Amino acid sequence: ETSMFVPSDTQSTESLLQHSDQPIDCTPRSNPLMESSRGLVAISTWNTWGIPFGSRNVLYRQHLWKSFSDNNLQDLCGTSVDTTNPGNILLVSCFQENWSFRKGPCMAGAAERHISKCWEFFVFILSAVIQVFCGCCMGIWDSQLRVFKSPGTIPFKSLVGGKGMSIFKRSACTLKLMDSGLSIMSTIEPSEQGFLAYKRSSGAERLVRKGVLWAYYVTETSTPKTVSPMNNAGPPNTGNNTEGFTSSEPDVEKPLSPDTEVSFDTGINLTEKKTEKIGTLVFTTHVCTGSLQEKDSQLQEMGTLVKAMRNRFKSQVDVLEVFVTGDFNLSDNDWPLPKFVKDVELTELSSGKPTDSCLSECIDHIFVWRSEDAKTIPRVSDPITPWTYSGECKRGIDDISDHCWQGVFFEPPPTSEEFVNLMV
Repeated sequence: ETSMFVPSDTQSTESLLQHSDQPIDCTPRSNPLMESSRGLVAISTWNTWGIPFGSRNVLYRQHLWKSFSDNNLQDLCGTSVDTTNPGNILLVSCFQENWSFRKGPCMAGAAERHISKCWEFFVFILSAVIQVFCGCCMGIWDSQLRVFKSPGTIPFKSLVGGKGMSIFKRSACTLKLMDSGLSIMSTIEPSEQGFLAYKRSSGAERLVRKGVLWAYYVTETSTPKTVSPMNNAGPPNTGNNTEGFTSSEPDVEKPLSPDTEVSFDTGINLTEKKTEKIGTLVFTTHVCTGSLQEKDSQLQEMGTLVKAMRNRFKSQVDVLEVFVTGDFNLSDNDWPLPKFVKDVELTELSSGKPTDSCLSECIDHIFVWRSEDAKTIPRVSDPITPWTYSGECKRGIDDISDHCWQGVFFEPPPTSEEFVNLMV
């Protein structure tokens, strides 16, 4: 069982940004050869509690989120991956409630320091009044981009969801004050990306554009495969038997490919690198806080999108993997979620332990679907609390968020040398 990082009462915001003193445990891989990972190496999901009016010091806390997430993802990967120089390794961090909105005066100053709740309310109200009643747009406060560029230990190369990607997709009769609050950061540029706004919403959520954000990545993975030594070993060709090693033709040794490595330990096994094209489709969402029927409606929309994109990309790659992450505002005991999981044929990867501010239920999830049956045994983190007191979140001035961070790590495939050692 993995260990949860629970800060002590005396810890400050700055201490939360440091690595946990207690490493994240994982279930050991029983057979690396059969359980090697595919394209994605690690993925995380986190609701950052960045809702204006609904949380405190939103503008100031934005520059703390990436460091907290990066440090936890780095701890989860351990020494298996150099997260400071990932190269072509695919690492993905998904965020929810990282809202962007129309910019107003005084916002830049408010982002530089802790300010009172009343002053922060005034800044947001002033911005809303200017946009709604004066029809004046001062641009977009791009929260996704601010977080992407903030300090952190992982050099992400790509941001999906920034530059007002979802706020500009306005309906003809509804003014949207904020975007979806979603973003996806990755160490590899996606081949394609997109956003789908949910059709059904109610209450104050009609003023924002909730939906599902997605990104599609293509990577190539080289894994060892066993090659028959038929053409390079065995007795001389002396007969007409066309089965086995003999032939009526003279003995001609066929050259191996440049990537082939010969194992002289066994004398009969050869290993050759097999290159596969891996497609990785990542979705992240923030489902509404309304009725179960409304949540079910949004999940149906997302399920339709996931299946359509899955069918589209499946034939283009050797292996397709699909990850669905986010704040679902639903636990496994709420009927829309099991219905969605069954309909889309997903498997939950996250721990299922409480992730909400009261530590009472798991409402943030990571699901997976794969086009092949190859097994993987991931490291799954316990939900990690981003608040300064033990127990439930008090939503204090130093609390980074009121939702727990969680992630999943997949062991890299074995190298050719490791593969040969396993065969021996």
